[in-house]
Amino acid sequence: MTMRNLLGWLFLLTVISSIVCQEDVPATDNNDEDYDPDYYEPGAPTENCLCVPFYQCVDGEIVTDGSNIIDPRKKPQEEELPLDEKYTPPECGPYHVCCRNPETSTTQPYQHRCGTRNPGGINGRILTPHATGEAEFGEWPWQAAILKRDNNEFVFKCGGTLIDERHVITVAHCVDKLIDDVSNVVVRLGEWDTQVTNEFLPHEDYDVSEIMIHPQYRSNNLFNDIAILKLSSAVTYKPHIDTACLPRDDDDFTGHDCIVTGWGTNAYKSGAFSMIMKEVSVPVIGHKECETN
Repeated sequence: MTMRNLLGWLFLLTVISSIVCQEDVPATDNNDEDYDPDYYEPGAPTENCLCVPFYQCVDGEIVTDGSNIIDPRKKPQEEELPLDEKYTPPECGPYHVCCRNPETSTTQPYQHRCGTRNPGGINGRILTPHATGEAEFGEWPWQAAILKRDNNEFVFKCGGTLIDERHVITVAHCVDKLIDDVSNVVVRLGEWDTQVTNEFLPHEDYDVSEIMIHPQYRSNNLFNDIAILKLSSAVTYKPHIDTACLPRDDDDFTGHDCIVTGWGTNAYKSGAFSMIMKEVSVPVIGHKECETN
């Protein structure tokens, strides 16, 4: 495979594997119109427990098999979860409760395999109703979120794709101005809902040691708009953190559909960012057709 062809395929892989946002957004912002900062659930245990979203706590224990899970963005009816002014979960934020960890059984070591999609998610998720276009937790293990440290918070910059244990591919226009500030660039893997800290499996953050921009990148027309981030430490593969497969030199996906994933906006420039990872199917067209249109 020639260097030119390899870069071409890497660029295609970036396009079909992650959505890139058009502007910065704090990774911890809550844009949900149903958000109620005064909501909490009574009756949860207060000792030997973890703060988790209320929908992951059933009968005082954290749900790990996906049963009884509802959409966390749907505000529960008061008759379903009555408020108790005498109870406040210790150090738990809005919509979170203190919940016990159930005993877990020994599992087999994870076997790494690139390009393994989990269509039903990991441990399952039941949404009522399922939001159109939302990915399941752990469905796309190679999806990365590229963040920038800003004081005491992370700012979401764009998406990326994990291609091996030390490298993430993304677009150059997202990171070209961060080369001199690489110590504040972070790659987050295993993310799904940006507003939840306790999911079925935790996300992991990796520092970046180097940003490599395509030597022939042109910012004015985004020619060769591709970059590779080198992580400071190697990634440990897990069910929700794994790599995408790189195509062969003779692979041709013209006429097939691909899936674009990420937390991008729902409209160009002015749209709202997604809290939960989105996915959308788009067709792959040939280079000539693309240039013509």
